[in-house]
Amino acid sequence: LKQVAACIGCQIRTTKPSGNKLIILGNYIQCSVIQELLRARLSDEFRFEGKEVPTQAEVVVFVRAEAAGVVTGKRQFKLRQIKKESGAEIELKAETVRDQRPCLLSGTFLNILRAERHVFDLVRAVPIAAPQKIPDLPRTRISSAPLTGQVISTKGSVAWILARQQINHPQAKNHRGHIYVHEKDVMGQWPLRNGQQVQFHVYSDFLGLGAENVYKI
Repeated sequence: LKQVAACIGCQIRTTKPSGNKLIILGNYIQCSVIQELLRARLSDEFRFEGKEVPTQAEVVVFVRAEAAGVVTGKRQFKLRQIKKESGAEIELKAETVRDQRPCLLSGTFLNILRAERHVFDLVRAVPIAAPQKIPDLPRTRISSAPLTGQVISTKGSVAWILARQQINHPQAKNHRGHIYVHEKDVMGQWPLRNGQQVQFHVYSDFLGLGAENVYKI
C-alpha cells in the first residue's frame, strides 16, 4: 500500500499501537484508489479464511474547520443532501482536532465513496486558512534553479504563488497547484502584493510545496 501511495502522491500510516486504523493523506482520487485497494485486499483475506466479506464500513474524513459550514449547509441541508444522493450515513462532529472536524461516514463501500466525493468537492471550494501552514517544519529544497511566478493571494504573514514553470513533484497538485510562502522566506520588504511577479526556489515539507529565497521582480 505504501508503494502505491508513493506512486500516486499521497501518504498513508497506521495508528499505534493497534495498527487497526489506516490514515490516508491526499486528495479524493488518491484516497479512493488506496481505499479500493485496501478493500480488495481485505476481501481476499476474508475469503481465504472462509469468512463472509463485510458489506458495511466506516470512514472518518477530516474537514478543515473553516469549511465545516459549507459541508453542513443551512439547517444541515447539505448533510441531508449528501445522505440522500450517496446513500451513506453522515455526521459532522462538533469537536475540532488540530483545526479539523471529523466527518463520520458509514454504509456500503460504494456509498461511502460517493459521500466522500461530495465532501471533498465542497471543501475544495473553500480557500485554505493561511495560519494552518507552519513555517518551521523540516523542509527539503527540490528546485535546482530559481523559478518565477505570480502572487495570487496574500493574507497576514503568508501568500500563495502560481509558478510559471511546471513542477514535477508528487505534491505539486496540492493546494490547487499553488505554492505557499511565509514572510520570513521573502528577501526584501514585506508584504507581497496580488499580481506581483517573483523569483524563488521551491521546497517540500509534510504539508506541501513552499517558496523560499523569494525575490520581487
